[in-house]
Amino acid sequence: KSMWNMNHTKELLILNLPFKNKTYEWKPKKVSTSFGFSLFKIEKQRKRFNRQIKKDSLD
Repeated sequence: KSMWNMNHTKELLILNLPFKNKTYEWKPKKVSTSFGFSLFKIEKQRKRFNRQIKKDSLD
């Protein structure tokens, strides 16, 4: 179970990297649909991940 958390945390950190970069600018008009969609999927994944962490801490 802790392995799952480790792998997922690493995955989310990689996904979050572009947003950590201060020079990164959010320009919705220039962002491709696929990128927008992947952001949406990441958000869904993050919610699921947070739920899993809550579940694990209750065990």
